[in-house]
Amino acid sequence: MTSDKNDTTDMGEAIDAVDGGRRSIGATIGALLGFAAVSGLSREAQAQSVPIFPTGAGMTDVFWAEDIFALREYSNAAQYQMAVLKGFSSIGDGGEGVFVWDALSTAADNTGIVICPNANKDGNLPGRWIRVVDGDWNVCWFGAKGDGIANNDGAFRTAIDEMAYLAALQAANGRVLYVPPGKYNFAQTLYVDKAITLKGSGGVGAASVFSTWLLFPPGVTGIEIGRVNANSVGNGATIRDVYIEGKKTGVANANAHGIKIRQISLIDNVRVSNFDGNGIDIFGDIVRTQTNTAHSSIQHCQVQSCTMNGIYVDGDDASACLVSHTDVRNCSGWGVYDTSFFGNTYVGLMLHTNAAGAYRVDGTSNRSLLLGCYSEADQPTSNFFDSLAMAIGGLHAAGVVGWQQSRGELSSHLVNSVNTVVLHDANGNAYNASEGWAGLGSPHLMSMKGADDVQPYSMEYHSRYTNSPAYMGWYAWKWAGSNSHVAFAIGGTQAGDAFVGRAWVPFGMYFGVNARLLVSSTATKSGLPTNPIRGNVYFSNNASATGDDHGVAFWQCVAEAVGATPAKYLPVKHSVYATASSLPRKAQVGDVVLNAAPGLTSGSSHVAQWHCVQSGDGVSTVARWRAVKLEDGDIVGIV
Repeated sequence: MTSDKNDTTDMGEAIDAVDGGRRSIGATIGALLGFAAVSGLSREAQAQSVPIFPTGAGMTDVFWAEDIFALREYSNAAQYQMAVLKGFSSIGDGGEGVFVWDALSTAADNTGIVICPNANKDGNLPGRWIRVVDGDWNVCWFGAKGDGIANNDGAFRTAIDEMAYLAALQAANGRVLYVPPGKYNFAQTLYVDKAITLKGSGGVGAASVFSTWLLFPPGVTGIEIGRVNANSVGNGATIRDVYIEGKKTGVANANAHGIKIRQISLIDNVRVSNFDGNGIDIFGDIVRTQTNTAHSSIQHCQVQSCTMNGIYVDGDDASACLVSHTDVRNCSGWGVYDTSFFGNTYVGLMLHTNAAGAYRVDGTSNRSLLLGCYSEADQPTSNFFDSLAMAIGGLHAAGVVGWQQSRGELSSHLVNSVNTVVLHDANGNAYNASEGWAGLGSPHLMSMKGADDVQPYSMEYHSRYTNSPAYMGWYAWKWAGSNSHVAFAIGGTQAGDAFVGRAWVPFGMYFGVNARLLVSSTATKSGLPTNPIRGNVYFSNNASATGDDHGVAFWQCVAEAVGATPAKYLPVKHSVYATASSLPRKAQVGDVVLNAAPGLTSGSSHVAQWHCVQSGDGVSTVARWRAVKLEDGDIVGIV
């Protein structure tokens, strides 16, 4: 800890001597020569005018200091004289840098940016060494040591407080706190309660001497992002490129999470392991705890070997988060456990060997989405419980069960060049390609909950055929879980299917801006509604009856009921095909028969249709018909 006050050199030598450190000093000194101000002054210094350093005047002599203690011993400097610090406590330990003398400053010593000489501490005399900051801040400036031995609680705390304050004040440098490779020990939780970025070297890749490790003892949370008090602001904090490792005991501890998130955060390229709590614990509730984690993001991370869950999300204000491209493994609880209010989105996750299961989603309002996620079969089945969660794509080898059961799992893919949807049953078993489940009368349920229904609506797929996607079955939209309540069905392409490419709406369909109704199953004329809307159509299922119902295809309301006057219906009857020689002997007035051979030159020539003008029972009386003739589309005669 010695220095030579007479050890001076020119500026070029100073640049060459220090440029081997972790930050480029050359660029900084160049900035000082006429076009940049010193950044990173303490909060008191910010109230003073920060000069742009002129060329010349004190810039030719450089003072060399072996460590921070030697720098504090030197106070007889000329205004703007430069000092080169070789290291915080030893040469090249990351604390090195360039300082300039500000004879007017009375800023507080913070060990990293502002250094007050010992001689000036008494009576708070002016004169301070101010570090030249060019880019990211380095936690080693404040005495942090990545030697796996030193306690780094104080160094990190000071760096975060000073950096965040000055960054907000200057809106310039100081938003990234760089943690060089090494193993940094902590005795307590590291609170990141400022809107900064904590950036290391490494991340989820293979650990090496070039990686940044943050090491925590048993029973404590590693990093907490959030508000420690009313004066702190955690929103916008980012953690990236670090290993965060605890020392788990194997006993679950809700106060020992890897990363505890209580404000909006970004976690990027981080590995979390060996904590007795959750690997990443996210909670947000503005009303109860004044915390809000909505829109947080976790990406390209790895969470492993935690005593509770890998990733846990809870709270009314912990929704709309994105977790992507993350690996979660070997946890004693669930890989991902989401019990937030509205749910979150998970993209491209891989989960395996988690003791409780891969994915768990709780809450009747939780609409979490798993998109392209995977889970290995070496863990229990995922469970969506009573949530409205859905899994699309990916592969869940252990299956997915719960309220969404298959309702939650769809995967669109190509089978024999046919775009299909593959659905899964309550046990996670996939249907066979596009032909549906291999089994007669065994429909799949993809259910959506109806607000007023005891059981949910469902979309069912039925098929009579197996082993070939060419034989499509039919899809039926139903409600209340009853086979008798089919609301809509679309038929397949196989000739033997019931619907053969048709849409079937057995209980009717509204159409048009005035809600005209097509109803499919009114038995007889006597069963028609008494108060229909004009234009409504009611199909008969008793067209073979006699009397008023004989041959009727449907009735259309032509006049609504008014007071005691009943509604009026127009019957539209079935049409059959015949020729003049084969007209039915049995018919009723109004029946219509279309001409089956309009090109004949006999009595059927040019006849479009025949109308029954006199009823006949086919035995004692014979129906009489009148022909309607066409020529070039026009009616030319009624005979």
